[in-house]
Amino acid sequence: MHLLRAIPGDSPMHRLWAGTKVVGLLALTVTLSFDAGWWAVGVVAGLVAAGLAAGHVPPAARPRLPPWFWLAIAATAVLPLVAGGAPVVHVGDVGIGLGALARWARLLSLAMVVLLAAALVAWTTPLGGVAPALGRLARPGRRLRLP
Repeated sequence: MHLLRAIPGDSPMHRLWAGTKVVGLLALTVTLSFDAGWWAVGVVAGLVAAGLAAGHVPPAARPRLPPWFWLAIAATAVLPLVAGGAPVVHVGDVGIGLGALARWARLLSLAMVVLLAAALVAWTTPLGGVAPALGRLARPGRRLRLP
């Protein structure tokens, strides 16, 4: 599996400077750290989808995760289901709380969106362009004697 290999091409995402992509990724992750609600995750997912379309990233570029990974994700849903919380769904005489499961689903979708955004940067940026971009972005910190 070659997860961080740049996909060759000539698209608007490929022509962006690497520093612009890094700053954009940083802005998206900071935004999600302040507001991790469903609306924010949905907006960022829409932006990432637009970036994938603008970068002409083919579906074949996505990693093919093994079946045990998806089984592990499903297994981790059991604990929040047991934890309960409002809202409660009644099945017969048994009440099942779905509140913790909803929070688990939001955290899982947040993690998947952030990882996909980072993969988008990796797919559309040659690895050799990232270090000079980070050096140029960190240049104002030298005046403050930051490393």
